[in-house]
Amino acid sequence: MFDKFMFCDALDLSALNSTGIIGSNFWDIEEDSSTTDGQLLGWINILITAAAAQSALGGTEGIWIELRCDDTANLAFTPASATADEQILGAIWLAKIQLVAGKIYSFGISRANLGKYVGIWARAHTTSVSGTLNIDAWFGQQPDGVLGIQKKPV
Repeated sequence: MFDKFMFCDALDLSALNSTGIIGSNFWDIEEDSSTTDGQLLGWINILITAAAAQSALGGTEGIWIELRCDDTANLAFTPASATADEQILGAIWLAKIQLVAGKIYSFGISRANLGKYVGIWARAHTTSVSGTLNIDAWFGQQPDGVLGIQKKPV
């Protein structure tokens, strides 16, 4: 099993709407020998890497960060009409007040019989986001704290 798999690094959410966007990396479960029978057990960790001041951050209803799986790599499906292989494995809703640079949030995942691809999907709750907002998101064996994910200077 991976100790850490980066789904996105400084993903730009500054124009996020309720349809959403996929993270920059996805995990091909069938090609990865570190997973067993499509099983995933661990944590999704999210770091707010940049955020506008609360007064300048538009979209007052927060954002959803979801871990999705599907047999197609784009992970774009409507949850209400999802097929058996299209699943939201876990999610976290972050209210506008929680969107502060440097904050870390985590949610646990325990699922078997996954689709071929797994990735992060971000979407605004209903109103679009405006203003600077970037995130990192990764899979790990435990919820991470700030000291565990600090980027080292070059």
